[in-house]
Amino acid sequence: MGTGRGAGGYFGRGMLTTRTCTRLEDLAPHQEAWDGLAAVAPRSLALRSGTWVLTWLECLLPARTPFSVALALDGARLVGVLPLCAGDRGVRAWVAPLLRTTTDGHAFLGGPMLEPGPRREEILRALWSAQLDARPRTAAVHLERIWHVPEAARIAPAAKGWRALRRPSRVTGCYFDVREPFEERWARLGARTKKNLRNAENRLQRLGPLCVEVLRAPAEADRGLEAFLLMEAMGWKGREGTAILQSHRLVGFYRALVRRLAARGMLRFHLLRVGGRPVAAEMCALVGRRLQVHKLAYDEGLEQASPGHVLWRRTMQAAHEDPGIDEVDTLYLDAIRARWEGQPYALEDVWWLRRRPLPWLARTLPLTLRDRWRRWRHAREPAAPLEPAASPEA
Repeated sequence: MGTGRGAGGYFGRGMLTTRTCTRLEDLAPHQEAWDGLAAVAPRSLALRSGTWVLTWLECLLPARTPFSVALALDGARLVGVLPLCAGDRGVRAWVAPLLRTTTDGHAFLGGPMLEPGPRREEILRALWSAQLDARPRTAAVHLERIWHVPEAARIAPAAKGWRALRRPSRVTGCYFDVREPFEERWARLGARTKKNLRNAENRLQRLGPLCVEVLRAPAEADRGLEAFLLMEAMGWKGREGTAILQSHRLVGFYRALVRRLAARGMLRFHLLRVGGRPVAAEMCALVGRRLQVHKLAYDEGLEQASPGHVLWRRTMQAAHEDPGIDEVDTLYLDAIRARWEGQPYALEDVWWLRRRPLPWLARTLPLTLRDRWRRWRHAREPAAPLEPAASPEA
């Protein structure tokens, strides 16, 4: 673990110092503070908390892939975190080493975590300097699917020998402000959506008593995960070979994750039961005042009764009525979330690129050519429909 030299000078109440951790055991003492920072950082989610990222590094980071986590501290208080790992291997990694954010399908968003306030850009500059001090041969840094970090595009151009590229992500996020009474949101729903929901609940109630179980205690974490994994494996993901149960690494990751989230008081498993049998499940996590709906599954044998949509309706009502929740984030926008007036948010990719011949050939030129190809292809494609495609869970 390295320690910076104050990288950025004096800010507010004390001197900003940086540390760079390259081993999990060095990060463990900072996990609680990282979780606390995630609770107050703007537009943050549980999947960017210390508990989530440390579990990802332990279970899903490819073997022998180096990583480094830069920490910025104001005295003893953690004010910024930037986790990165090696981006690729082979000749290109040797010619122009790449660092990337710790993102994949199970850690959806990446980028730095910064304390709110006027010092965000200075904190990010200190984190970037710490990463470059730890890996001076770095030729490019890829901040993938970042949200609400406008400072990221201003850091590299201000440094000699670097440039920044910003590109919109192909993924659109979605969240709901739930501080208003649920009755107001329900009143704005379309008549057809409300009728379909009432019919779905009636069909399910004819099969048995309907109830929602919320699991959050450490002793309940494994039970909630098993119900979710079995339901997911019996659906289309199981048929396509992408269910979590079909990967030992993913099973290990999620078992460790839900236990640690439960121990931190962040876990929420929502199970919709009909006659005692689970028919839909949502894997959720709460950080600060934002509830993240990470994954969902439902019994496809009851698809015509829309158990997933019935559970979603009850999740939204409970969130509206919970004074400890301000927002619900579903990570993506689909047909159902659009009907419920989900607010989309744009994600972007930011590249920090060194201005040297080899990095230009290995990193900047391929990015430029790829962008031009996408723009040309997009110009030739017919316009996309304004409304999302219909969902089988309508």
